[in-house]
Amino acid sequence: MKLVWLEILFVLLTSSSSVAQSPAIAVNQCEHSTELPQFWDSDSKPVFVPAPKGNLSLRVTGRRTGKYYPKDEFVPVYHVVRNGKRLLPAIHPYASPSALWSPTSEFLAVMSTDGGLVGTWNVVVYSIESRGIVAHNVMNDVRADFAHRFPAGVNTPGTHMFSDKERGAFAKDASWVNVSACGWLSQPERLIVRASVPPSSRFGPNMGEKAVYVVDPLSGKILQTYLGEQAKTFEVGDKLEGALKLLREEKTYCIQRVDAIRRLGSRDGGIPRTEAEMRDHEFVLKQLNDEWSRCNDRATAIINTLLPDERPRP
Repeated sequence: MKLVWLEILFVLLTSSSSVAQSPAIAVNQCEHSTELPQFWDSDSKPVFVPAPKGNLSLRVTGRRTGKYYPKDEFVPVYHVVRNGKRLLPAIHPYASPSALWSPTSEFLAVMSTDGGLVGTWNVVVYSIESRGIVAHNVMNDVRADFAHRFPAGVNTPGTHMFSDKERGAFAKDASWVNVSACGWLSQPERLIVRASVPPSSRFGPNMGEKAVYVVDPLSGKILQTYLGEQAKTFEVGDKLEGALKLLREEKTYCIQRVDAIRRLGSRDGGIPRTEAEMRDHEFVLKQLNDEWSRCNDRATAIINTLLPDERPRP
């Protein structure tokens, strides 16, 4: 069961191709979306983010603005493309954009910030329709729930840093909550969202607090909430990705050895005939057993080290 959960977590957190992330992306967003260009110049090349469904992709190209230095001569343009044709309308993210396709390619989550490294970071979900794309701003429920659990503007005992008016403003408008898309669940598709208090003292002692939500991508309805150690489970994705890659390489090696045994046994009807053939079989089988044992030991060590006893279950 633990290994099954490890695989599920890996799928959730690596449901899109990963690329090198800028520091801003790395701090405020999950590490498994694809970074998109924020600026464009005459040397920039088109960027394609293919969807799991082969006839769809997110394409970023540039266009002239008609302006010249010091203003931007070129700007990037973001379109979903199906069978080589652009779907309308265009996508208009803010700074440091990144994108994450759903497994069925029915949805595209686009993240960006309107305030730089600290935030505010936002997620817009686009559904791919027959005649174009439709934007869904579905983060309101997550922001409201998170702001209630981890309010901004809290005064620590003996301090009066925040006034009643400031605390009331934070409570009334939760748009200060940073949100980022971390992955997708399948059948039915659900979006995994991480919410956090921006890492700045101007939000009070709760700065840096995080929670993970599973939401409906069309309505934004919260379906599951993970706090504390459960939320931290979703942040070990990068370590798990590397570890699972090693495990899968180990598994590939083991399968190759099985094939070697089969090829060896296929001679003369597949039955070892000679004492030398028997020794070959026994030697390879022992090696296989050793390899599988190491695979299991490494998987167990990863799970026991990185995953808490009470794990969120999709």
